[in-house]
Amino acid sequence: MKLGVHVQAAVACGITSKGPWRSSKTPGIQQALSNDYLKAEGLASLRDGWIKASPFPVKRPVRSRRSDASVQGVVGAGG
Repeated sequence: MKLGVHVQAAVACGITSKGPWRSSKTPGIQQALSNDYLKAEGLASLRDGWIKASPFPVKRPVRSRRSDASVQGVVGAGG
């Protein structure tokens, strides 16, 4: 609640039977412990450390942003 999480989400995170690795992907945990918050607290990013240490060039994946117009004419595209 102090970190902006609603009461219901905080309670759901607290009473979950999931383990810590799986519960880390829940919306309440993601909101409370965002990457920006963890960085502000002084924790190192594993991804940034890997990029610095890797002998290979690391590129960010390009996300495809297809619109409805780009799938017209495709069988089963609902057009």
